[in-house]
Amino acid sequence: LSQRTDVRLQSSRLVSSDVEHKVTEVMLFIIFLCLLTRVGSIHFERFEVAGSVEEGSTANLFCQFSYQESEINELDVKWYHNSSTSPFLVWVPSSSEPYLLQSPVSDFISIRSGLQPAGRSFRTAGRASKLMTSALSIAADSTRLSGEYTCKISTFSQEIMVTENLVVYNFPEKFTLNLSSTYNQLTVACISWGGFPPPVLQLCKHSTAVAAADCHGQLFCRQSSTAAAHQECEERLSSDVDAAAQPTDDQLLPVHVTDSRLVMLKSVFQLSSLEDRTRFSCSLGIPGTNVSIQETRLFNKYPAHFQSLPRTSLASRLGSSVILIFLIAMHIK
Repeated sequence: LSQRTDVRLQSSRLVSSDVEHKVTEVMLFIIFLCLLTRVGSIHFERFEVAGSVEEGSTANLFCQFSYQESEINELDVKWYHNSSTSPFLVWVPSSSEPYLLQSPVSDFISIRSGLQPAGRSFRTAGRASKLMTSALSIAADSTRLSGEYTCKISTFSQEIMVTENLVVYNFPEKFTLNLSSTYNQLTVACISWGGFPPPVLQLCKHSTAVAAADCHGQLFCRQSSTAAAHQECEERLSSDVDAAAQPTDDQLLPVHVTDSRLVMLKSVFQLSSLEDRTRFSCSLGIPGTNVSIQETRLFNKYPAHFQSLPRTSLASRLGSSVILIFLIAMHIK
């Protein structure tokens, strides 16, 4: 009897354990289904950061995302600048409006529109979704506002973020292309002073021959940048390339300077190696922007005022000498 009782107890325990195991599996499956229906429910629909703006202007930031209506009370929106772990803007459903936190950029930020549902509903993957937008403006009064801007959206089960770069630039105070010649050499120097980010210079000697009329007989003259833009470089020097990677030709020598505000490229040419008329150009570009300007100069090896005088005939020179001797003799008498 005792053995039968033990067997029954063991059987009951096995059945109970099996039931508990089944219940656990069902509960885990239900939790998995719940999570599955929630994963990927928020998505970025549009994210815009003005790629580059000039210092003193305004940059706009725009972050729009979609979410499920059931998640409205879970949303958490934050904006970050560069690698900072502290956001400069936060919005949660319990606050009526987004609010700015103290940060190096918060004094330059203004909120263009509060974070409120856009009102338009649509369906994605069979689920009802809505749109929400965060729009900001930056008074780009300092180049320190350059950097990465990140919009991060979170719910209880998901977190997504997107980042874009903004460049706040200013133009160099000075940009010139100078040509100077000695007895047998021509020195070409492209100089930029100031500006942020530090500009990149490219000095070019063009391969296309220049018509005589282009210089009007002058030693140096300025030409429109459009003409040089369509000509290939025969020799090139760039300030964004390491000196070790520059051409080995001794005519192209990068000039190293100690002042970080100064960027200079310099080339020295033997006059014997140049065409009678040669075109040089220097292009200035600001990294991270579409800003580019160019200066162009023409060099005339034989300017009009350096050309030899017209030759006179031997008879003419003899006649002049006879007249001169006659005048001297008359003066002596």
